[in-house]
Formats: sequence, structure tokens, C-alpha cells
Amino acid sequence: MSLSTLKWRIESYGLKRKRPDYNIDDVRASIEMDEGGIDELKELSENENTKKSTEQWKNVFVKWATERRKEKNLETYEFVDLDKSFSQFYAEVRKESGEDYEPDSLRVMQAALERHLKSKLYPKSIIKDTEFLSSRKVLEGKARKLREEGRGKTSQPIQKPFKQTKKKKPFGKVVSLAVEIPEHLSTRCGGW
Repeated sequence: MSLSTLKWRIESYGLKRKRPDYNIDDVRASIEMDEGGIDELKELSENENTKKSTEQWKNVFVKWATERRKEKNLETYEFVDLDKSFSQFYAEVRKESGEDYEPDSLRVMQAALERHLKSKLYPKSIIKDTEFLSSRKVLEGKARKLREEGRGKTSQPIQKPFKQTKKKKPFGKVVSLAVEIPEHLSTRCGGW
């Protein structure tokens, strides 16, 4: 049905548009949310475990900084100073028992500290920005070292098994070759 036909039918039946019996400004005022309501919605969006993790890792940094008489508030550091502090922190951080954290825990720690800094409107990312390349390398190096020592997802230190094979060269000379076989393949293929 065309618009002109609709208008003709409305006029011929004597229909009129009904005006609302409410004030639109009152409705808008009831929908508008105050700052407290907005903050409450923000709080609900955050996972409780994520908040706990962020707080825990921030406290680990604060304890480390206090022991070394360094600035405790991450968000007050300049980029260069924070990168240096994180480099030292990542290299030295240990559990209260003196054990190293698992390699995956180090990544969780970095993400938690990043969340804390973002919540304080820190202008740079410790995970992505080049200003923190040095500290990221320290963290990656420590995680790699711990994995090589057998920490993390593997329960045994990483060993590289070798399979001895003999191969003839074109002129009849026999040469012994060592072929590197990943552990997960060697155990699944009958333990070469």
C-alpha cells in the first residue's frame, strides 16, 4: 500500500494521530543514568577472578618495590624507569617460598600489571609498546629458561633424543648420522 493510499484511508475514516499521554522529558530523565549507576555497570563487567589476579600481582610488585626502596605506585613511573624496574622485577620475582613462578604465571603477572596500569590511564602498554621491549625480553628469557629447566607444562626437563642411522655415500663409504627426533614423536612411534 502506498503512502498516499494510507493517508486517504486515514482521512476517509476520520482517524487522527493520538498524542502520547506522557511527557517525553520525564521519560528521558528516568532513563538517564547517574555516575554511580555507570560505575556499577563497569564493576559488573569485570570478572571477579580477574580483579583478584590484578590485585594480587600488583601487591607482589608493591612488596618487591618496598623491599628495594623503590616507588610503589606503578602509574607514577616514567616509561624508561618503569621498563628498568620491570626488567629487574621480572628477573628477581619469586614466590614467598623462594621458588620461581611457573612460566605461564609470568605471563599472567604481566597481563595483570598491564590491566592495573590501564585502569590508572597509563599512556603506554607494557605488552605492546617499544618503550618496554627490554623488560619484555627479560620476561621471555626467564620463561624460556624455566621451561628448559622443566618448569611449566612439561614435567621433565626438555631432552633432545637422537637416533643413530647409517647411510651410504655415493662412493660406498658409510657415514653415521644423528637425527633429532622430538620427544613427543619418539614415544608415540614405538620409542625409537
